[in-house]
Amino acid sequence: MSFGSVMRHMVSFRLIAALVLLWLLHSNPVLAWQQGGYFRYPAYPHPAYQPAVYPLYPVPRYYPGYTANPYRAMPRRVVYTTPAAQQLSPPTTQPGLPAQTSKVKKHSAPTTKKLSKQAFIKKLLPYIQRENQRLLQQRRQLIRLTAQLEQQHSLIPQQQSWLKKLARRYRVEGNPIKSAKARTELLKKVDIIPPSLALAQAANESGWGQSRFATTANNLFGIWTYDKDKGIVPQQRSAGKQHLIRKFDHFGDSIAYYMHSLNAHPAYRKLRDLRYQARLHHQPLNGHTLADGLALYSAKGEQYIDLIKQLIRQNQLAELDQDSGSA
Repeated sequence: MSFGSVMRHMVSFRLIAALVLLWLLHSNPVLAWQQGGYFRYPAYPHPAYQPAVYPLYPVPRYYPGYTANPYRAMPRRVVYTTPAAQQLSPPTTQPGLPAQTSKVKKHSAPTTKKLSKQAFIKKLLPYIQRENQRLLQQRRQLIRLTAQLEQQHSLIPQQQSWLKKLARRYRVEGNPIKSAKARTELLKKVDIIPPSLALAQAANESGWGQSRFATTANNLFGIWTYDKDKGIVPQQRSAGKQHLIRKFDHFGDSIAYYMHSLNAHPAYRKLRDLRYQARLHHQPLNGHTLADGLALYSAKGEQYIDLIKQLIRQNQLAELDQDSGSA
């Protein structure tokens, strides 16, 4: 083969490779974070909804090895629907003051403690609402499948697999396809956490987002770990102790981990029972009532419950529970 022929083949190969690359780039859907000034989070590896069968929402993993982050596509602007939440969104301009420019001083501390609290709530509320929406979608799917089983209807293999995986993730004993008790236990566990409760606990555990664990590890709830690769050493850890403070890539991951802990850990059975009774009586869920199930969250016990309730009252967080959704 002559030199000229070789060169023509190389040029043809490069041209084909360039065309394939361009096709891949243009055929790939533009993610939400690419449409605005968002940080790039790890791509969500699970398949999307499957409406042709059922909206089988994938079960993410928030344990060691978890890489998926459903928070990469957070909206640029959050619309608050309750009167209390609308007050958290400050106006862009104020009477008598010039309009704000794009050159904002980074890392500027809030001028008042009240402003710091408002900024903290405004930042966390969208992530709490997003995780609650994910839990509601799982719960509604669970209710539909439970109704089918109660009516002696069989489930397709995909639905059976989804139901079994959900039971394993929430530490439910028994086969939910055959056991009504297992299905009831799942319904107790797969449900939302009222925003007022999540915000009050986050504020208490992280000092309104100012603690070292919140700023360096995105840990809002004082979550522990014993994995040296996934934690940082507490400054006041007693001699002989081995626990670490869990590191998270994002506040959203910390919130999702916290909610799953309340929904799955045996220590919070009372909280889930209170929530389930409210569902049975068609009562709205509120953090002030569910706080009674947090006696084992802290060594302070009942004092911790009183503290969380006080934070909810003082900061009027209960109004944020109105749009939590029902299922």
